[in-house]
Amino acid sequence: MNILPGILENSYEAIEGSVAEVVSSTHKVHVDVCDGIYVQAKTWPYSHIKTGRIEENFHISKLQTEDMGLPFWEKTEYQFDLMIKDPWRTIPVWAQAGATSVVIHPTSCESKEKVLESIALADSLFMEVYISYTYDEWMLAKDKNSEALTAYGVVGLQCMTIKTIGVQGQPFDVRWLEELAFVKETYPNLLIQFDGGVDEDIPEDVAEKGVTSLVIGSAIFKEGNANENLNFFKHMFS
Repeated sequence: MNILPGILENSYEAIEGSVAEVVSSTHKVHVDVCDGIYVQAKTWPYSHIKTGRIEENFHISKLQTEDMGLPFWEKTEYQFDLMIKDPWRTIPVWAQAGATSVVIHPTSCESKEKVLESIALADSLFMEVYISYTYDEWMLAKDKNSEALTAYGVVGLQCMTIKTIGVQGQPFDVRWLEELAFVKETYPNLLIQFDGGVDEDIPEDVAEKGVTSLVIGSAIFKEGNANENLNFFKHMFS
C-alpha cells in the first residue's frame, strides 16, 4: 500500500514547506491544483495570477525553463491532481514542471473527446494518468467510463472518497468500498487510488479489497508532526 501525502496550498512556498516535512519518508507527493472554476477552491498557481494563464506565475515560468526544480525533486516524484477546467490546456506545463503523473477528472472536460485528448497528451509527455470520479459521478457514468479507463496511458482510477472535491477535512465516503468488487472485476489491470477523507478510522482491509494507494492530506498535515503522522499510516497499512 502506497501512502501519498496530499498537499493543497495557496503558495509555492507552502508546498515547499509541506514537502520538506515528509520528504524523508515518501517517494511521491500528491499536489491538488484548483482553479476556482471547476472547483470552488483556488490553489497555487491559480491563487497568484489574474488572467488564468499559469505560465505567468513566477515559479511556473522558472520550472518551465528549468531555472529551478520542484522542491526536493531529486528525492520525490510529483503527482498533480488537475481539478481545473479544460486540463488539456495546461498538461504540457505540468510535464515541463516535472510531474511524473497527473489526475484527470472527466467532468472537467466539455466532451468525451476532450477527455481522451487530455489522456493522449499526458501520455505523449511521459506522464502516467489516473482518471478520477466522485462516487456520484461514477454511478452516473458507470456504463460510459470504459473508453477513458482503458485508454492507452491510463494506469489507475482515483476514487474521490469525499463528496465535494477541492476541500479537505470531509468524511470518508464509504460507498466506494462496496463498489470495489465491480471495479476490480471490470478493470483488473487498473491501480486503485483513494483520495479524500482518509484517516485512522478507515478500514484496514482496504488493501485486501484492491486499493493500491491512499492520498492523505489533513490527517498528515493538520496536527502534530507530519512525518510521524505519515509513518503512522505507513505502518498501519504495512
